[in-house]
Amino acid sequence: MKKIILSLLYLSLGNLQAAMHQDHIAQIQATILMAAAQGDHRIVQRLITAPGIDINHQDSHGRSALILAAYSGHTTIVQTLINIPNINVNLQDAHGYTALIVAATVGNTDTVQALTTSPTININHQGVHGNTALMRAAYYGHTDTVQVLINNPNTDMNVQNNPGNTALMIATQRQDMPTVYALTGAGANIYLQNNTGICPADILLKCEQG
Repeated sequence: MKKIILSLLYLSLGNLQAAMHQDHIAQIQATILMAAAQGDHRIVQRLITAPGIDINHQDSHGRSALILAAYSGHTTIVQTLINIPNINVNLQDAHGYTALIVAATVGNTDTVQALTTSPTININHQGVHGNTALMRAAYYGHTDTVQVLINNPNTDMNVQNNPGNTALMIATQRQDMPTVYALTGAGANIYLQNNTGICPADILLKCEQG
């Protein structure tokens, strides 16, 4: 809160020259990250227009304002940020996760929907283990989020991660039938094999026999 008040004080007093020194820029950028994480839309809107601010600035964990807002489900902030011309919507954190992947991981469906409207979004981006936003949503059973992603014509449902699993394979392994039905209904390949030679059809057959 002290950082927020200080940053606003610099700007509200019109002392932009002083605020543009490197230490003050760093302070303002740290404040933007904090406000994005906490959902303070007013602060984010006010500070992102300050001269010299890098909207793609990342903290020590590689998290940008967009990634933090997406993780916390602050969709209004996400919508504001993705409309900034130089925003990098595919920026990766230390785990190789984008804003879309972190939003899908925690099931922030509205935020995922907002992110997919960005014309530059890489909806099939894979993190360090090869998982896409669709795979992460499937793993955690966020069927509504899965549905939003598969409704997007750019989503490749048959991308395979490092072990060779697709989103459908992940859902079948977890016996998450609502997600399985959503994926198969959208045309996901039930015969694609992972690195051990197992395909979703094999697991579904065992489930029926069991």
